Amino acid sequence: MKTETVENVKDENTWVRLAFIILFALALQVTGVILTLTVIVQFLTQLLTGRPNEQVSAFGHNLASFYAQTIRFLTFASDDMPWPFSPWPDNKVDDDDTTTEIVADGPVAEANS
Repeated sequence: MKTETVENVKDENTWVRLAFIILFALALQVTGVILTLTVIVQFLTQLLTGRPNEQVSAFGHNLASFYAQTIRFLTFASDDMPWPFSPWPDNKVDDDDTTTEIVADGPVAEANS
């Protein structure tokens, strides 16, 4: 084996990262469950009130950011560890964000008209 390869295998930082990779991979599984619950709550809110809950939408937006940050860390696209080693994503949804309007005016809304 090449000396460089042996040094890479012995690099403690890589093995520590493996531990974090395992932990964050498990965190993504939990995130999937939380996402499912968020979708159910948002669907029921839409069903009962006729509009989505803004706070649940903001949480979903932040959850998506956490998911993306975690994927970047797991795939070595970033060395920045996501929450709880970094602040929780706090992406403010702008008033100009038309995501809800696009969904409301999309094919599903037209089919239900």
